[in-house]
Amino acid sequence: MIDIQQHILNANAPAKEALIQLDKLGKDAIVFILDSESKLIGSLTDGDVRRGLIQGFELEGKVEPFVHEKVNFLVKGNYTIHDVIKFRENDFKVIPVLDNKGYIINIINFRVHQSYLPVDAIVMAGGKGSRLMPLTENMPKPLLKVGDKTIIDHNVDRLRKFGVDDFWISVKYL
Repeated sequence: MIDIQQHILNANAPAKEALIQLDKLGKDAIVFILDSESKLIGSLTDGDVRRGLIQGFELEGKVEPFVHEKVNFLVKGNYTIHDVIKFRENDFKVIPVLDNKGYIINIINFRVHQSYLPVDAIVMAGGKGSRLMPLTENMPKPLLKVGDKTIIDHNVDRLRKFGVDDFWISVKYL
C-alpha cells in the first residue's frame, strides 16, 4: 500500500521542502498540493520547480506559485476502466483518487498497481479444510500461513494490486 502522505504537501510549505520531498520520491516524483482545507489544488514535479525558478520564484518562499493547477485525477465511484486505461496509455505513473468533495483518499502508482478497477469485491472463504488436516484442525484454512503471510492476506494483496480497495471478507470455519 502506498503511503499517501509522502505525495502530499500543503500550499504554504516552503518550495525547498517540496524539492526535498520530490528528491525522496525518486522515480515517483510528484507531489500533490493541498489548500488550507486539505483539498487538492494542483501538482508539483521537478519540472514545475525548474520552470518556477526560471520565472524568478524563490525556494525559500511558499510552494504555491510553483504549482501546476491542471492536475489529472480520478473521483472515487465516478470513473470507468477506460479512464484508467487512458491514464496508462498516456504514460501517467502516479494519479490521485479524490472523494466527491476534493479530498485525496488514495494514490495510484502504476509501477505498483496493475490497474485501479472500479469494482468492489467480496472474499468468501470457508469449509472444513479436510484436505489440509492436521494443519486445519485448530485454524481455518484462510488463516494458514504461506511464507510470511496468511492465505487470505495473499488474496487481499492481489486485489489491492489491481486497485480494488473496497472489499468485504467473510471467513466461515465449519
